[in-house]
Amino acid sequence: MEIVEYETDTPVNPSILSDELPSGVEILPFRNSLLPAVFEYDYSLIGFERRSVIEASCKRKQQNARGPEGW
Repeated sequence: MEIVEYETDTPVNPSILSDELPSGVEILPFRNSLLPAVFEYDYSLIGFERRSVIEASCKRKQQNARGPEGW
């Protein structure tokens, strides 16, 4: 498995993160059928296509979920 690292010059501030979801937002279990909507949403935020990165991330998370710890 290839590991890809990304670097940014923009400061990252994890203290602004929250576990609370906005009203009307829910987290669904991953389904391949949702990928087209994920690609479209990501493109609307970022402004360029990151299909291969998203697919690799989802695939890696699915593989980890099947691991011995049940991630």
